Amino acid sequence: MSTKTIRIDSPLKKAALIIAAVACIVGAFFFAKWGLVNSAVLRADNAELAIYLTTLAPDDPLPHYSAAVHLEKSFTPDDVDHAIKELEIAAGRAPENYLYWLDLGRARERNGDSEGAEAALRRALSLAPNYSRVQWALGNALLRQGRREEAFAEMTKAVSGDPAFAMPAAVTAWQFYNGDIDQIRRSIGRSSRLDGALATLLLGQKKYDEAIVMWDNIPAEDKSTTLKDTGSAIFAKLLEAKKLREALRISYDLDNQATRIEPGTIANGGFESPVKLQGAGPFEWQIAAGLQPQIVLSSGKKHGGSNSLLLVFSTNDAKDFRGIGLLVPVVPNTDYELEVFYSSDLKTSAVFKWEVVDAADAHSIALTDAIGNRADWTALKVRFKSSESDGIVIRLVRGDCGPVCPVAGNLWFDDISLRRATQ
Repeated sequence: MSTKTIRIDSPLKKAALIIAAVACIVGAFFFAKWGLVNSAVLRADNAELAIYLTTLAPDDPLPHYSAAVHLEKSFTPDDVDHAIKELEIAAGRAPENYLYWLDLGRARERNGDSEGAEAALRRALSLAPNYSRVQWALGNALLRQGRREEAFAEMTKAVSGDPAFAMPAAVTAWQFYNGDIDQIRRSIGRSSRLDGALATLLLGQKKYDEAIVMWDNIPAEDKSTTLKDTGSAIFAKLLEAKKLREALRISYDLDNQATRIEPGTIANGGFESPVKLQGAGPFEWQIAAGLQPQIVLSSGKKHGGSNSLLLVFSTNDAKDFRGIGLLVPVVPNTDYELEVFYSSDLKTSAVFKWEVVDAADAHSIALTDAIGNRADWTALKVRFKSSESDGIVIRLVRGDCGPVCPVAGNLWFDDISLRRATQ
């Protein structure tokens, strides 16, 4: 490889070389200094250090921004004023960085400078016109000035860009308009996410019927996708309030592939689907924790279909009893008949029955006759009338059992059904 030699044999060339060398050294110094200061800024954990770093790189916006962040944490008037000045310097050093203007606007707003806050926020909006954080901040600043229409217009844009602002927007409008839904909608408009947020707020006020109407107006495809979390929260609230028929209906909005049942009917009464020992849904068979009895699906003996539910007992301890039960939405004040098919070879003095209790307050509504020893499938039937609430629980109960309660043998259940009673 050939080499080329450049002769520096004149004063002019020597001067040029010296100037270039000095420029490189100076440039390297400032670059290294900038890098060190920025590295130190990222590690600064107090205002004093952050302020000191601004003296090392006064033209760099980042140290000034860092100093402002630390100063604002003290909440003392002098530090707040100092923080605003540092933010103003940062924004001046980097006038195209919307973040500096956004934080400057927020700081001025918190300090009572509404005009200065609006000016900074509008500058941030001009740099980032589609950023929801900027729109939301400007909307709040305008609302505090009483400029309602402009404020909610910006908030609505923020919701359109970032769904996370739907609930804050709904809460703000709710508080501003005292829960007047018509006024709220006129201010923040309508969208699936806003309607979902308003439905949640209505439930919090126990306005269940209005909340359900709000939810029903949301498109079906949104209910099972983008608003599934909101729907799950509404479902949980309705369960808590014992609004079971509406909760059941909303559960199908969230999972349109689920097997549907009508209120007043038993889900999986023939045990053709798995019965979960853990993690069962609210309207699925619930099996208590424990070891006795063992509870499994059995294909060896069944009344109909492919399976029955088998309970295997082998205990002397009265505390060994795993209950099973099912929450069933029903129509209030309606006559029903519960039918349970069973087979048993139990050896015990204990008495087993099926009980119907009110889902709202757990008071007993009806009891079947006692389960006897029956090799053949035998039907237990009981008629009852539901109460004012729209849910019942059917459950297996045990009685006539002292501290020592020997139970041994097998008990099968199948084809458990509920239907409206005919006169």
